[in-house]
Amino acid sequence: MEKLKVLQHASLVELDALFATLQHRAFRGELFQSDLRSNIAATPTAPDFRQHLKLDVDKGLEALIYVTGRTAEYDFYKALKTLYVADKDHLKRQGRLIYGETHCAQKHGPVPQAAYDGAKFLNGEMLLSPFPEDALRAALRRTARQLIPLRQPDLSKLSASERESLDRAINICAPMSFEQLKNYTHDAAYLKTPPNAPIRVEDIVATFSGGA
Repeated sequence: MEKLKVLQHASLVELDALFATLQHRAFRGELFQSDLRSNIAATPTAPDFRQHLKLDVDKGLEALIYVTGRTAEYDFYKALKTLYVADKDHLKRQGRLIYGETHCAQKHGPVPQAAYDGAKFLNGEMLLSPFPEDALRAALRRTARQLIPLRQPDLSKLSASERESLDRAINICAPMSFEQLKNYTHDAAYLKTPPNAPIRVEDIVATFSGGA
């Protein structure tokens, strides 16, 4: 029952956001434009998903700062899961990931690998960072369970659609407990992936039609 409540809450947030987006596009006369990006899962010819995994380190760092600054008590686990949910949302609506992150299937759910490795670098667990080291140290501080922003994100690096997906994910993930968020992100794409392996973008897309 608790898991159903969490899923229903997340669905309501997504529906509210979708209605607002459609209403906005209707007033702008955009609903009838030919835009198949949000229907990527229904494309007869499978696209080359490798193009989605080109890491944009500048945008990725700003997205990480954006999420951590809006996560209760700077919760490290919740921030990482929020990035995964945001990437799924943006891929579904816009046909691309926010900054080319690779998500891996780790023990407690999907993990954005570059963001995770950057946090481990700050903690002294890694010698190299996927993000520019000086910029990363000036932007974030790591404790055992927290990732704390040291500055505001540069919003010029994030598009309107990217910020909207990040905000939707924050609204979904913020009220959840550790177990609720773990269950919510253990979707079909995660379950299909071997432990510690990268989650294929194709498998994430497949969840859109399956509702997982």
